[in-house]
Amino acid sequence: KIVEYLNDAIKHSRAVFYIEPFVGRSITIQHISGINNVLGTDIDPEKVKSIMTKMNGSEKSFRACDYKTWSKPLLSDAYKGKCIIYCEPPRKGSEHFSIDEFLGVVKEWSLKNKVFMRYSKLKRRKPVLEISDNDFLYWM
Repeated sequence: KIVEYLNDAIKHSRAVFYIEPFVGRSITIQHISGINNVLGTDIDPEKVKSIMTKMNGSEKSFRACDYKTWSKPLLSDAYKGKCIIYCEPPRKGSEHFSIDEFLGVVKEWSLKNKVFMRYSKLKRRKPVLEISDNDFLYWM
């Protein structure tokens, strides 16, 4: 369902970049179509290597880095309106990840680009797609 929804969003947009900042466990990125620039990052280098192998990806398309590195390009005028971002962040916080901090970053990204996020119930947000019990897709 998610891949269908994202591919439809790509088809009906002027986006030239598809970006997935938590690509390590992705089951969607290899099925994205209709867009040439598919970029994925994850903080875990081993997960990035794994997805690169699955997709025959080059180092230019996949990189091990924190999601925050996307803020500079995504908030620039050069990328404005040109990106579709799909996020499937960790469901639990850790010393390296805070969902509250991430939601703040996503809100900034969404001011200039289309951002979709798969997550459990979010306060004051209406999901665009129900995947299963307590699993939803949101347009941020």
